[in-house]
Amino acid sequence: MRGPPEELAHLELQPHPEGGFFRETHRSELLTTIDFLLVPGSFSAWHRVEGADEVWNHHRGGRLRLHLLSPAGEHVAIELGGDRFSAVVPAGWWQAAEPVDDAWVLVGCTVSPPFTFGRFSMATSATFDRFPEHAALRRLLVAPREA
Repeated sequence: MRGPPEELAHLELQPHPEGGFFRETHRSELLTTIDFLLVPGSFSAWHRVEGADEVWNHHRGGRLRLHLLSPAGEHVAIELGGDRFSAVVPAGWWQAAEPVDDAWVLVGCTVSPPFTFGRFSMATSATFDRFPEHAALRRLLVAPREA
């Protein structure tokens, strides 16, 4: 199995604004799909997609923890790559993700209706001011710069 540098070259992934690396693999009038890679120490920062559901599918590598935060403030953590390999993020819910182990993880993300940056927003500190019970999750607010 290839490691991150080989995956980056083979899949032609580019840095994503939320963290990690991605490449759009399909776009139609119904949906978009990307390959998305996180390396150890990185994460997908808190963000949401308005008006579109997103499906995460674990492809290979280590386990991934997907954090979901509902508009009402309910936190759900889902682990992909062990006994579960897919999860759905409902439209408008905040989401963040991080490798569980000290290992890279490759997932696919499908958004329907199709992803546009017009529907995409990154969380800010003010987002978590509304949810003080989840203060510990602020650590996933700003994605680290990746080479």
